[in-house]
Amino acid sequence: MTQWVEQFARMAMRFQRDNGSWGWLILQDSSRSDSSTAATLAWFLTNAAILPSLETACKQSTEKALHYLMKVTRRDGAIDFSQGDTKAIGIHSQEFDILPFTQGFALRTVSTLR
Repeated sequence: MTQWVEQFARMAMRFQRDNGSWGWLILQDSSRSDSSTAATLAWFLTNAAILPSLETACKQSTEKALHYLMKVTRRDGAIDFSQGDTKAIGIHSQEFDILPFTQGFALRTVSTLR
């Protein structure tokens, strides 16, 4: 299991954009940044940082993701630009807005870091 966590973490960090986000289509650079992906991967990477081989890289990647999330946070504290729920296999939402799911994972990440 540890090997799978390490492999997934390294793969995820490879696809992180310079602004700290991930696109909703990971292999298409022109796809919109997805805050829900950034929040969930930040939480995952925060937890993966317990592995000594990943500690530094995961912490740096998490900080980049949190910086991105701060940039897309509205004045009222809601994180914007989260992809809506998937409708069915292969049918993805084209709506990017506020999603409580994203808020929860962002808060989880920050509370884990403290």
